[in-house]
Amino acid sequence: MLEGSQNRVPPLCDETELIGCAHLIERLFSLIATQKVDFSKVAAYMVADYVTNSQQATLLPCIKKSLLPGIYKMLDLCDTHSVAQLHTVLEDGVRDVFKILYSDYTKYYRYTGKV
Repeated sequence: MLEGSQNRVPPLCDETELIGCAHLIERLFSLIATQKVDFSKVAAYMVADYVTNSQQATLLPCIKKSLLPGIYKMLDLCDTHSVAQLHTVLEDGVRDVFKILYSDYTKYYRYTGKV
C-alpha cells in the first residue's frame, strides 16, 4: 500500500506493476472468501489493516479501485460482531475512514436479496 501511495516520490515501481499486484491481492482475497469458516475470524483484521494503511497514505485511484473488491469480499466474511468491534476498536481518524468504507460496502456491494 505504501508503494501505491500518491505521495511516493520517486516511484519505485511502474504503475502497471502496482495495478497488477493489486489485482493479485484481490484474487487472493477472492480465494480466501471461498473458505469462510477458516478465515472469518481474521477477515476483520485484514480490513482493519487496509483501513489503517489507507488512512496513513492516500492510494492512487487506479490501485484503490483494484483493491476495493477484495476488501468488500473480506467484509462479506465479517459478521455483525466483527463490524461492531471494528467500529469500537479503531482510532478516531481510522474509524471515520472505516465508516465511509462500510457505508459504500452496504450501499453498493452487499447482497440484499432483492433483484
